[in-house]
Amino acid sequence: CMHSGKKVYVIGETISPAIRENDVCILISGSAKTNAIRHIRKLAENIGATTFLVTANKEALTGDSLLSGLWINAATKHTLQSDMKTIQPLGNQFDQMAHIILDAAIIDSTNDITTMIENHTNME
Repeated sequence: CMHSGKKVYVIGETISPAIRENDVCILISGSAKTNAIRHIRKLAENIGATTFLVTANKEALTGDSLLSGLWINAATKHTLQSDMKTIQPLGNQFDQMAHIILDAAIIDSTNDITTMIENHTNME
């Protein structure tokens, strides 16, 4: 999102400002069951922000304040071996799929490569 000109912050970073009403909080979690994800979602929704959940857990894509969500059919550490065959351990498959899909969404929504280059770090 940052490459397309949006202001983006990571929860927990010291430079992240307070979340506000009408902000969008993007949560990425294979299970969507961790205490941290549930807590952050509840805090964001109580403030009036909208949550967008990227998950491998279909059942987690419910809620009054959920703008929308994205279900990724990929293995997580909670997936039974009989449910989905993969040689990748734990949530690696979900993590990789989320990265590829979200990267494709940014590419699709940003036709201006010049803006992306201008917004890319220059401190390397």
